[in-house]
Amino acid sequence: DGPRLPCPHGRPSGLRVARSMAEVDEGPSEWETFREEDADLQSARVALETLKPVLEASATAAAGAALAASLEELLDEGETLLQEFRGGNEQLLERLCTTESVRSLVQHATRPPCEGVPPERLRHRSHTAAELLAMCGQGSAKDDQWKLRLVELFFAENGMGLMDLLWGFLLDVPVDTSLASWNVLAGYFCNVVLALLHHFPNKVAGYLRDRGDAVFTSFIFFLGTRCIAELFAVLICLDIEGPPVFPVDGLMIRLVQQFSGVRPDGDDADEHLALVIKTVLSQACSNSITFACAVVEQMSSFEVLGTLLDKVVDMKSAAAASVVSMAVSRFFHLTPNPLLPMRGPNLLKPLEEETPQEIPEAESYCLGIPEASSALVQCLSKELPRLCDGIFGPQPQAPRLSGMAPSVPEPEPLREAIKMLLEVKEGELFKQETWDLFHALASPEVEEVLRAMKGVNREENSSEAWLRAQMLSRLRSSRAAAKLEEHQMRQKMQRVPFSGELAVEATFILVELNRTQDSEILQVFLQQDLLTRCLHHILTPGPPGSVMLN
Repeated sequence: DGPRLPCPHGRPSGLRVARSMAEVDEGPSEWETFREEDADLQSARVALETLKPVLEASATAAAGAALAASLEELLDEGETLLQEFRGGNEQLLERLCTTESVRSLVQHATRPPCEGVPPERLRHRSHTAAELLAMCGQGSAKDDQWKLRLVELFFAENGMGLMDLLWGFLLDVPVDTSLASWNVLAGYFCNVVLALLHHFPNKVAGYLRDRGDAVFTSFIFFLGTRCIAELFAVLICLDIEGPPVFPVDGLMIRLVQQFSGVRPDGDDADEHLALVIKTVLSQACSNSITFACAVVEQMSSFEVLGTLLDKVVDMKSAAAASVVSMAVSRFFHLTPNPLLPMRGPNLLKPLEEETPQEIPEAESYCLGIPEASSALVQCLSKELPRLCDGIFGPQPQAPRLSGMAPSVPEPEPLREAIKMLLEVKEGELFKQETWDLFHALASPEVEEVLRAMKGVNREENSSEAWLRAQMLSRLRSSRAAAKLEEHQMRQKMQRVPFSGELAVEATFILVELNRTQDSEILQVFLQQDLLTRCLHHILTPGPPGSVMLN
């Protein structure tokens, strides 16, 4: 009982016409009265042929009226809509596979409008839109290639703005990551991008290269979200034609510098960053990425390893310590250590358990792993004392022959000397009584300044005012230097050993280094009296003691 077409020339319309069609085709009894006159019957048939195109158009318009519903109404259908799309409903495909429809789907999946829409319906629409866009992903069957019609529009000549709209979620739009809904929308965004990468990796990579360094910066900024970190690892290790998505030069130092950086997230950011770095390193050591040699070389450099240890010792980053222990394990081809805690799944193969495979010797030399192992040993040998002090506390100093403890600079006598100098009257600066007062301070720093000023006075016949100014300047500089040195020495003497997760991860660095049985590393262990310090910690309750006991 749909809308009736206008009836020209007084002919019957709507359902009456449809009924007349059926009666002419099937020859029902109602038409018996017309058979008496052949002319009338012929006239009816002519009328039917005339109306047939109009009726077909009416049927198409009726079907189109059902699809003319707004996209929001279609998304409200939820699973029904998804089932129709999976089944290849041609009319639905025609409705959805347009630039405007895909644009609206992207907006609903990543930035749903919330004015006047109940929250439950808003979440329902976002989920359905994201499912539609990601349906052609890795799990789609080969006979479902028609689903590509929806995502091909991202790279059509008239649809270039769709990629900007999609990636604007990460690159352009300021968001509040503390909102619970943002993590859900981030998951939708990543699923859509992974679907595009599955079929169009080179096109996606080309687009991201054109967007420049903002892509790398945005991924670093949002590393606290796990799905963003996983997508970041996928893009770094993406197997594509041409250059990688991110510049290879300086890639690893840029990554390790981000530990304990300023980001809008919690403690998970460092852990996610460590997983990204370890995934890249794992792929490089198995020669699974095109720039494997560059990653191996960078990860064994003094710059990268030194920065990692700075993050461990100075910034107390347990995640950075886990990266160091993995680098040792990878470069020395160590078998998996059963004592090491689970590091999480391989981000590139989250459903598979990672089992490191032995690389052929020729391939290992080609990657530069022997050279990387040697460079790693040289760097860590120099940094081991600092790492051991962080784990066990400062090593007790051997007593000096004089029986005196190392002297700590004292800036207080220098302050008194400055005060006295300012109170000296004109003409009395170089009198013996004045100098006796300075000597009475018994300060090595003050004595050094006095000796320097005597030398200046003998060499130059300068005015007393000028000498006074020079002496005041030297005393103030010496006091500033003494205060800095005092602070550093006291901080070193009072340094608190690592605790908790950091202590465990740092201890595992020593465990992995010991497994290498490298002579240079073992020599440093002896110099640091590591056995005695470890035995002391075994008897001390805490995580490091448990690790060492095992």
